[in-house]
Amino acid sequence: MNAQLERCNKLINNDENEIIIYCLGAAIQRGILLALQLQERHIAFNIYTNTLSTELIGNY
Repeated sequence: MNAQLERCNKLINNDENEIIIYCLGAAIQRGILLALQLQERHIAFNIYTNTLSTELIGNY
């Protein structure tokens, strides 16, 4: 997760004003932890969460 944190920090340092973190399944917890770490380092940033469901259809 350190690589994702550093990549987000680089985006913020390059004046990016929005970062969207998409996560599926077991990665959701890691995505939330990443967002919390970013907010701890960059206090002026806000975190907004949203969930949704997507129907996956396979062709067999």
